[in-house]
Amino acid sequence: MEDSLCWDDVLPVVEPYMCVWSGGSELRWGEYAWHALACAGLTSFDTELGRTEVVLRALALAALSRDFYARTFGDGSDGDWRSAITADLVGPAPFLDAFTLGQLAERRRLEVDNRRWNSDAIGHVLRDLVDREYPTVAEALGDVLGDATLFASLLSVRGPEVTYPVADSFITYVMSP
Repeated sequence: MEDSLCWDDVLPVVEPYMCVWSGGSELRWGEYAWHALACAGLTSFDTELGRTEVVLRALALAALSRDFYARTFGDGSDGDWRSAITADLVGPAPFLDAFTLGQLAERRRLEVDNRRWNSDAIGHVLRDLVDREYPTVAEALGDVLGDATLFASLLSVRGPEVTYPVADSFITYVMSP
């Protein structure tokens, strides 16, 4: 039986990684982008392993937004999110299960020394798994939203009263030469 995670399900996991500005609309953008991932079929699962992959996609969404902020607004450095992804993400749902992460690491052929399955190893595996979901998330957002809409929506996150989707006139303005 297939289930899916809604934005409210993953919000406790991704909120610390998505919020950058006081009064920004990062979380509203995240919800908008999560809906796009749902349209692409990337929020559904039927096993705990699948649920773990969906949560990793939520973290990849947060990573993508943080990288965009760093590149566009100079807020931090590209890849800063990697140092924040730690074993603190292991815990009861909606967080991740260490055993299931180990299973996923094995299936994805990540090098893991099970004799040293500690918080450092778990953090390393988490970063690698998020890295592997990142292109899938980025491609799906581009496919569902369109590159121009994706860019314009990310560009608008610093505004406190932004609603999504952003207006077509804003997209046209942003994309005009």
